[in-house]
Amino acid sequence: MPKIHNNDDLSISLAAPPGWTYAPGDTIIGNIVRKAHLVTPDANLKLYLKGHTATKIVENCGNSKREYGTHWNLWLVTSKEFFRGPLHIPEGAGTDEYLTRPFEVTIPTRPLGTLIKRHSSAESFLPLDSDSVAREMIPGSFESARYSRTAPVSLSYGLIEYSLEAVLRYTKGGALAFSKATCPVILRHTRS
Repeated sequence: MPKIHNNDDLSISLAAPPGWTYAPGDTIIGNIVRKAHLVTPDANLKLYLKGHTATKIVENCGNSKREYGTHWNLWLVTSKEFFRGPLHIPEGAGTDEYLTRPFEVTIPTRPLGTLIKRHSSAESFLPLDSDSVAREMIPGSFESARYSRTAPVSLSYGLIEYSLEAVLRYTKGGALAFSKATCPVILRHTRS
C-alpha cells in the first residue's frame, strides 16, 4: 500500500506555560488534537518521546576537509497508542467533534546503557563505562556551534534535544496516509 504524508491539522498542546522546562523523571501532560476533516474506516494515533544527541566536526587537512560525527538515541524510541478504529471528523467540526486525546508521558531519568555501549568513548564528552552511565542523569537540552576559517577545526557542532512526536496513520483512497506533529521538549540541566 503506498504511503501519503499529510501535514494537515495535527497538533500537540502541552499543559505548561510557554518556555516551561522539564527535568529527568518529570511527567509531560497535554493533548493531541486533530481538527481537520477526516473520514476513514481505520486510523491509529501514537505518541513518541524522543531524546537524541548529534555531533559534527570538520577538520581542515591542507587542501581537503575531513568530516566526522555521530548521532544516537538516549533511549529506545517507543510509542504509546492513544486511538485505534474508524474516525469521522466532519467538515466545519466544532471543538466537541475534534479528535482530542489527552496524554501523559514520563521522561526517563537515565540513558539506556545498552544503546550507549554501541558507541566509542571518542564519540562522547562523558565517560561511557557501565558505572558512569548508571550514575548519570540524562543531560539537559543543549546546542552549540563554533565556526573558524583559520583553525584546524573549521566547524564543531553538537546538540542534545528532546521532542514529542504524534503520528496519525489512516487509510485514504486505498493508500496509507499519515499526519505528523512535533513538539520540542526542553530539559533543564540537573545534577545526578
